[in-house]
Amino acid sequence: MCVADDISPRNTEAMGREAEANSYASQLVLPDYLAAPRAKAIPFTLDGAQDLAKTFRSSLTAAALKLLRHSEHPTALVCHSADGSYWFRKSRTFPSDAFICSELHHDSQGFTLLYGAEGGRTRPHAEPATRWMSSSGTRGKELRCQSMKMPNGSVLSTLALPS
Repeated sequence: MCVADDISPRNTEAMGREAEANSYASQLVLPDYLAAPRAKAIPFTLDGAQDLAKTFRSSLTAAALKLLRHSEHPTALVCHSADGSYWFRKSRTFPSDAFICSELHHDSQGFTLLYGAEGGRTRPHAEPATRWMSSSGTRGKELRCQSMKMPNGSVLSTLALPS
C-alpha cells in the first residue's frame, strides 16, 4: 500500500531516489545518445517537444524536459495550475538571477488558457519578459513563449530568452 511519502517524498533521501528513478526512466524512453542530436535541431517550443514526443513515444512533458536539458540557449519550462502551485526547470544558460513568477500574469496567453479555454495551445509568440520572470536584466525585453492547457487543467509553457 502506498503512503504519502511514497508518492511525494518529503525527505532528502527519498527525493534523491525519486530523482534517480526519473533520470533512469528518461534514459529508457528518451536516451541521450538518440534524443540529444534531434533535440539540438528542434526549436524549444511545445510544437518541437510534441515532435520529439511522437518520435520517441514519450509524454509531452518528458520531451520538453529533454529539449530543455539539451538547449544551448537560455530557456525555461514552467507549469502553472489554478490552485497556485507551479514548478519550473531552467536551462544551464538561463540567467541565475532570473526568478520565474509563481503565478501567471493576467495579460499572458497562458493565463487565458488556465482560466478560460477548455483546452488548446498558443502559437509561439513574443511577450514582455516581465510577465514571466523578474530579473534586473529583463525590463524592456521580450521572450518567446508558447503555452498549452494540459489534461489535468494545468498550463505548461516554454520560455526562451533571446541569446
